[in-house]
Amino acid sequence: MPLDVAPGTLRRVREFRDQCLLRIVDTTDPEAARAILARLGGLTTEAAGHPVNLVSDVIETPRGPMVLMDAKDLTDHQLSRVVDELVRLSGELGLRRGTLEVPPAGQLRAELRQVRVAAVGAVLPPPDPATGRAAEVVPAAWCDVAAGWLRRSGLMPLRVEVVGVVAEIGPESLARYLRSGAAEGLRVSAGSPATGIRTVVGQAPVNTRLALLAAGLAWSPADLAREAGEMREVIRACAGAAYAYLTPVAADRRSPVSGFGSGAPLDVPDWPESRPGDADGTLGDLADVAALDAFWYQVLGPGHLARTGPLPGARPLDGGRVELTLGEFADWIDEERALTGPRPHGTTREPSALRRRGRTLLAPCFLSGTQARALRRERRPDA
Repeated sequence: MPLDVAPGTLRRVREFRDQCLLRIVDTTDPEAARAILARLGGLTTEAAGHPVNLVSDVIETPRGPMVLMDAKDLTDHQLSRVVDELVRLSGELGLRRGTLEVPPAGQLRAELRQVRVAAVGAVLPPPDPATGRAAEVVPAAWCDVAAGWLRRSGLMPLRVEVVGVVAEIGPESLARYLRSGAAEGLRVSAGSPATGIRTVVGQAPVNTRLALLAAGLAWSPADLAREAGEMREVIRACAGAAYAYLTPVAADRRSPVSGFGSGAPLDVPDWPESRPGDADGTLGDLADVAALDAFWYQVLGPGHLARTGPLPGARPLDGGRVELTLGEFADWIDEERALTGPRPHGTTREPSALRRRGRTLLAPCFLSGTQARALRRERRPDA
C-alpha cells in the first residue's frame, strides 16, 4: 500500500473534524504527497456531495506537507471514504512511501502560560509605495537575521509550530524554513520557558511583521534586560524597517504571553485605559508615519520625524531613520508588573513618567481613526 494510515487516524479525523490537520510523514516523495493533499477539497466534495467549510492550501512542515480541514458537516461514513480516497489517490499519483496522520497538538503555548513577563518586539516593513498598501511578505533578509538570533541563543530544541502542531527542526534547516514561510507566516522557537525561550513569528500577508519574544521562568529582571538588549540588535539589523518597537509585556494583562503571535494585529496588549489615538491598530499601511504607543525602544523613519520634528536623545540610523530608547528596560518591567496588581475600585492606572515622556514626544504619530482613514484615502484614492 503506497500510503499507510497511522493507527488511530480515522478516529482522530472524526474527533477533530471541525478543525482537523492531516499530514503525510516519512515520505520519500514530497511532491507526490503535496499533490495528494492538494486534491483533498475535491475528495471531500465527492464524499459529501457539497463542498466542506474549509480545506487550506498545503502547509509545509519539517516532517511533511499538511492541510487544515473543517469538515464538521461530514458523517463518520463520509470521513472514512475521504481517508480511503486519499489512500487510493496516493497509488494513482505514484507515491512510493508515506504515512497519513493527524499530528498531535503541541504544548508550547500551554508552557508559555507560566511566564509572568517577557520581552516582546516587532519590526514592520514599509508599505508598498506603488499601491499604498501594507507589505505582504516579511523580507527574506530579516528571516536570516532572526535565524541567527535563534541559533546564537544555544537554546534547544528548535521547534516550529503550524496551527498548533509543534515539530522539532534541525539548525541546518532553520534559515531555509524561515525563508519558506516569509510569505505565509511562521513561528519558530528555541528552548523552553523552563530553560529560557526565544520565539520568532513572521506574520503575513495580513498585519505583516517580524515579531520576537524572549522569556524564562528563572530569569531575573537583569536577565530579561540583557535579552532585550540582544533583541534590540536584531531589530537594528532588520534593514529598511519602517517602524519597530521593543517592550516588556506582563502575562496578566489582557493579551497574555501565551497568546503572542496568535495572528492579532498587535503583539502587545492595550494599555488598560487605552492607547493614545483611536486608530484600529493595524499599522501596516501606515507604518512609515504612525506609532502605536511609547515603548522602551522604537525605530522611527522620516515620515515619523516629519510629524514630530527632531527627537531629543534619538540616535541616527541609515535611510533617515532614528532609534529612540527611553530609560532602562528594568524601569518598564516595573511599570508592567504594577499593571497586574490589585487596585482600589474606581481608580485608574497612571502611566509611568517614561511612558508619559514618550507619549509627549510621539504625540503627532498617534493617529485618530479619522486621521488614519483620511491618510489611507489620500494614499489610495481608488480604494
